Amino acid sequence: MLDQKISILLALSLLSGPIALPASPSSISSEDTFSFQRTSAHTMLAVLPVLEPLSTSVSALEEQAAHIRPSSTNYIDAPLPLETNSDQVVGIYGNILYPEDQELAQKKKLFDWMEAYAKDSSLPFPLSPEEFNDISLYRLERFPFSQMISKHFAMRVQNLLLEGQSLDISLEKARQETLIWSQEIVEKIPRLEGRSEVLIARLVQCTSQAEQTLDKATKIIRENSKKALQFLLENRSELIGPPFTWDMRTDVFKQMIEKVISLSPHSPYFLALQEVTPQALSDLKETLADRDLQWLSFNNVSGKITLAPRQEEVLGEATGFTSTVALSRDLEILKVDLGDLPTESGSVRKILGVRVRNIHTNEIFTIFSTHTDHKIQNDIYVRTAAKIHEFATRFFQDTPNEQRFVIGGDLNVFEQLDGGKYVAKLRELFTGSKDFRETDYYAPPPIAWSSFIGRSEGPFSPRISKEGIIEPNALDQVIVGSGIELQSAAREALVYNESGKLLDYYKERDEYIANLQKRITFSDHFFNIVRFK
Repeated sequence: MLDQKISILLALSLLSGPIALPASPSSISSEDTFSFQRTSAHTMLAVLPVLEPLSTSVSALEEQAAHIRPSSTNYIDAPLPLETNSDQVVGIYGNILYPEDQELAQKKKLFDWMEAYAKDSSLPFPLSPEEFNDISLYRLERFPFSQMISKHFAMRVQNLLLEGQSLDISLEKARQETLIWSQEIVEKIPRLEGRSEVLIARLVQCTSQAEQTLDKATKIIRENSKKALQFLLENRSELIGPPFTWDMRTDVFKQMIEKVISLSPHSPYFLALQEVTPQALSDLKETLADRDLQWLSFNNVSGKITLAPRQEEVLGEATGFTSTVALSRDLEILKVDLGDLPTESGSVRKILGVRVRNIHTNEIFTIFSTHTDHKIQNDIYVRTAAKIHEFATRFFQDTPNEQRFVIGGDLNVFEQLDGGKYVAKLRELFTGSKDFRETDYYAPPPIAWSSFIGRSEGPFSPRISKEGIIEPNALDQVIVGSGIELQSAAREALVYNESGKLLDYYKERDEYIANLQKRITFSDHFFNIVRFK
């Protein structure tokens, strides 16, 4: 019934067609390269200052790169207090971080099959069409086939050396065998409609560059055969294990929702979620089934209502991100609209608008949720702010006297790339709006002024001081619009332990900081909470 209602609400506003996939990279990606050290060829989107190791003091972090803070805030180092009134609404904005462990499990099956095929060419393709749909286009386009070519080559060289062949003969024989194998493996992939074509294109691309790949491998083997062979034969198809598994994370997410809602037990509430894939949406609905939420979700690739997992109609839809909002039953849905936003990365970006009525007070307001582009170039901040304002202006045309709203999401506002000006521009365009932290703002000091942590220590992960303070990085924002009376706000990192228990900074400070430093968090982004009326 809800789907039918939403379809009607969207009928005049959704004109999106299938989105063309970005072209595959023209050269081998950094995931395929090899060297004796595990170096990253990625360039950080937000170039962070070089800081000292984890023992860096708080003052040193602040001296080297101060956090951007709102001009007016009443920051309170304490948990969000209990609020028993029913006239307030609670909004929770956050980035989910898709179930990467499930996706990697399918990728590993594919990787392992390619390794086994080198020994037994009769082995059947390991994935059903449905399982194949669980691997995102992102991973398929970057599948490390060149690594597989190098590994197969190294395996043949090692076997030939063990048979007593010279290094020169072993390298030449292994080269010819590997070139033949790389062609055969492409032909072995079944021609499944749609998604497998992306993998095949990737394999063909790498196969056409196999000679260059083998030239590099030959060079490092000649320099130090024992060390090079050991490196090239390493198995790097590792899976994510506890405590980072999706099942454990969804349970932690539920604990956070219950914690926040228990502090406003009589208030209507909504969840505005980014990076939700169709599978994640299905799992979240099941996890929160006892809350009987109203779910609105639109696939960014198709522009239509999110389909159940493995029911892809447009290539990329099955593992594409969605625009998703879940609402308690005391928020009546009046209008829904979805709009496009600029992109420099090629990733599809959307903004979702939902007009609702609080049945307790009859107050009408609008929820805007967005996930803006991460590639900061060509005035993307200015163009995105203008597009958001254009979308909101169109949304309010039918009810010019009902322009009360709250907007937030993963805005990719980087502190080192003039992100503060992006927020300032949004506030300039929306007269009377304010930053959600310009109120009684409750948050633990380690996470109060930064919103991103990263899943592992790599080029996108900020440093953390011994006190747990995260260096300045990104500012996922909530902007409270004109006509909304902001009551209080908070930020949650969803830090948990290896048993899957959500940790409370004010009750378990040492364990909280230790696990925050290990990046045992529900997502790589934090959750922002706002209470208003």
